[in-house]
Amino acid sequence: SRIGDRMIEPLKRRECVQKFEDLFYKKCGNTWAAWTSGEEMRKHAGKFFPLEMDYGKDRKANAAKMEETLEREAHEAVTQAELHSETVALLKTLFNADMYRAALLEYDIDTQQMPLGKL
Repeated sequence: SRIGDRMIEPLKRRECVQKFEDLFYKKCGNTWAAWTSGEEMRKHAGKFFPLEMDYGKDRKANAAKMEETLEREAHEAVTQAELHSETVALLKTLFNADMYRAALLEYDIDTQQMPLGKL
């Protein structure tokens, strides 16, 4: 095949997979096998690092469950920290995601359409 002005040599499937795995390792410093098996990937200086992306497919199904989990974890953290009730109220206000979403919507900024909202 030709791509632009360069000739691409035909490769067998296994050779293609091997070239991809070599390129993946070269670019991010982790093996493709580690990525596919779900092992913890290490970030290397000057290398790419793959990010899990949420494309919104399961967002609605998991939103309530995630919200419940976050609430429970936040409550446990607050009770373990033994903070003063006024400090807890201040922190809840500062880290209230709904408050930030509402403020951004006032400026006609839809956080669901922003790419960083899907990370």
